[in-house]
Amino acid sequence: MWHHEWQFRTNCFHPLPNKHFSVYPLQGEELGPLEQEVNALQKSIDTRTQEIADQQQFWLRQQSELVKMTKDKDTQHKEVDTMKKALTILHQKKLRIESKFCIIHLISVIWSCGSFLLFF
Repeated sequence: MWHHEWQFRTNCFHPLPNKHFSVYPLQGEELGPLEQEVNALQKSIDTRTQEIADQQQFWLRQQSELVKMTKDKDTQHKEVDTMKKALTILHQKKLRIESKFCIIHLISVIWSCGSFLLFF
């Protein structure tokens, strides 16, 4: 008797043992309203499951793109830093050359005026 009681309770708690349940009518029979509702709900679940899988794939593609773009941004940032350093070095070199040019120009102007002896 206990075995039958356990079987009854098991059937009460687990009426649908399969993950996907569909009621198919025998040939010539129509589905009842509950069977139709079960089929409609199962179809809706299957549709949502596919939508979720599609969205997950889309999300993974977006994450991959984000990682790629982040790496590109980091690479470009390093290149910009390198170019800024090079620009600073070239600017300092330009200032030194301009300073030397000004000194040479000043000396040539003084030399041409004949006032070179005043500085000694």
